[in-house]
Amino acid sequence: MRFQLENQLEQFIFQDSQLVSWKSGDNIQLEIAAPVAKATNPRNESMEERYIETLQLHLLDARVESIVKEGYKYYDANDVLVEQVPDQPVAPLEYDSVIKKCVDAQAYLFQLEPQQVENGFSYRMFLDLEETTYMITVSFSKSIAEWERFQNKFMQ
Repeated sequence: MRFQLENQLEQFIFQDSQLVSWKSGDNIQLEIAAPVAKATNPRNESMEERYIETLQLHLLDARVESIVKEGYKYYDANDVLVEQVPDQPVAPLEYDSVIKKCVDAQAYLFQLEPQQVENGFSYRMFLDLEETTYMITVSFSKSIAEWERFQNKFMQ
């Protein structure tokens, strides 16, 4: 890969990017389509926010800490609560099937949120499927983001 950045995930905007693949083992390898390199990204010479076609994200010594299926509240036209479903933790034995479902649906990654930890890194990934959102918490010792080229400027 032509460009590489270590332990600087805050230099990217993942909103509306798509999860293309997820490979697990001692490390987790993600392929993410259409993230945005921020203007402050040290590899971005144009100093403007720019799309990246595909980002390879390697999370070393990684593990999935938890997966939660987000709940929801449904209101009628008069703002009266009709239905409420609480967040539902996913059992560890089901992690692989939830991740496969997200990859198969090419879920939208709409937020990557850092979490406080003593050693290493931890992030929450919010993956949006058609009518379901999963919050996946992953911890790792090091991240390596790699990509081949920059694309057009990011238009908000």
